[in-house]
Amino acid sequence: MPPAQSSPVPDTGKALRLKDAGWAVPLTLKAFVRLIAARLAFSRLEARELPQRNAAAARADKGPEHADELLADRIGFVIARLAKRLPWRSDCMIQAIAAQEWLAELGMASELRIGVERPEDGPFGAHAWLVRGERIITGGDISRYAALNGIAGKISDL
Repeated sequence: MPPAQSSPVPDTGKALRLKDAGWAVPLTLKAFVRLIAARLAFSRLEARELPQRNAAAARADKGPEHADELLADRIGFVIARLAKRLPWRSDCMIQAIAAQEWLAELGMASELRIGVERPEDGPFGAHAWLVRGERIITGGDISRYAALNGIAGKISDL
């Protein structure tokens, strides 16, 4: 008999199921602590520090044997769901910081990206998201944003 497969992350907009409680509850508790720490870190963060944060996250990578892409997806899922329910502001940048620190602690590299949009009929918009390779961990649909990190090389040069 094959071992039971761990349940994947629910699709966007789908509710958690009872069988998800085994991974969702402990990760949500840890996400709560991570979001508090990220909010505090954000209050002291300067834009010129973002390249150094990404470099530190890259150095934390312990290689493919420590990579757990399902866990990375679950971390992004619980952070985004919990952030919407907190009494303090935990928007895209806070979520990206929380997930990046968590993944680095687990030995998984990631990159925090910041992008902008300039819609024809609306105001300027900015967004932050976290990627691990080509996977978006936090930030949702980023299709309408142009990443500044890739365009400018270093945010401190802007």
